[in-house]
Amino acid sequence: PYNNNISVGGDSLPLTSANGTLSSCGITITQDSTLSDNITCTTAGNAITIAADDITIDCNNNILEGIGVDAGINIERHKNVVIRNCNITNFYYGIEILHSDNIRINSSNNIYANDFYGIYQFNTSNTAVIGNEIINDNNGIYSIGSSNTTIDRNNISLQKKFYGVYLFNSENNFISNNTLLDNYHGIYLVNSSNTNITENNITASDVYSLFVHKATTNSFFRGNNFTTSQEGIRIKQGSNDNVFSNNSLENNLNYGIRSTDSNNNLFRNNTLINNSLNVHLKNSN
Repeated sequence: PYNNNISVGGDSLPLTSANGTLSSCGITITQDSTLSDNITCTTAGNAITIAADDITIDCNNNILEGIGVDAGINIERHKNVVIRNCNITNFYYGIEILHSDNIRINSSNNIYANDFYGIYQFNTSNTAVIGNEIINDNNGIYSIGSSNTTIDRNNISLQKKFYGVYLFNSENNFISNNTLLDNYHGIYLVNSSNTNITENNITASDVYSLFVHKATTNSFFRGNNFTTSQEGIRIKQGSNDNVFSNNSLENNLNYGIRSTDSNNNLFRNNTLINNSLNVHLKNSN
């Protein structure tokens, strides 16, 4: 029989075993689609590949489960895609986005226990990640060479694994109203300028709540809570001309704020309480 796990307007779908699980991944989607059952991948491959523009995939709270390789949902060279109501687990990439534009990952996706990345994007623009649970992956949201990413109202907790949010060579980002708990690093920026980080709650990171590194410039950090890590804010290596205002830095083991080799940063109306050393500046002014 044809796969009855997904409802689409006439697409031909892979064959399934009698219990409805895929004997090999995966499904290729070319139009709006809604899952009506779980998809369990027993061999390597992406569970779902998006192969057209202007598509909404609604998992309808069903589970995509892999074997630790490939992607739960793969999008490459497409635009205007919406992903919602998906539970994605045990892939290498929960969601993989490559060379794409205007991707929306929203409406309560639960991306958990994936082998390396919850959400990974490369050379992508205008991605929005809104209102998701990203739990116990090795990395939460990982962005390379991408721009205009919005990350808002997500809950990211990796149980002391790598980066809650990692941006490398990614500019013009908006990160707001997220809760990042129990990560190795909370938010980690490398050469990712013009980033606006506002009203996030970042606590119990193993090392840094916020790391601003390697010529991350002209960025704004406002109204965040950076608590109970080794260092609340770490600034390094030519990360100049940033503004830090109205942030709360409390109970950090080593430093509230530590800056080296970075200049012209403005600190205004921040609250520093019960850090081993509140502020440490070296070769910075």
